[in-house]
Amino acid sequence: MQSLLEKLSPIFKSVFGQHTEISLNTKQEDVAEWDSVSHLELILELESEFELNLTPEEIENMKSVEAILRAIQSRQKIN
Repeated sequence: MQSLLEKLSPIFKSVFGQHTEISLNTKQEDVAEWDSVSHLELILELESEFELNLTPEEIENMKSVEAILRAIQSRQKIN
């Protein structure tokens, strides 16, 4: 079964470019293309892929791969 981190990788590549490699430690400041506009695009892709409806607070806090994984995992437990 594909891990959640492995599922995130193609989303990041789609939003930020094929050269983008991520790890659990990747933060917004590590990805030059990760600005406010691409952050919203990332959120839309995540909501679509994982069938989520994220809150503004969750979106604001999703500034690292680790934070994104925590948010997705917590929402999947709720649903």
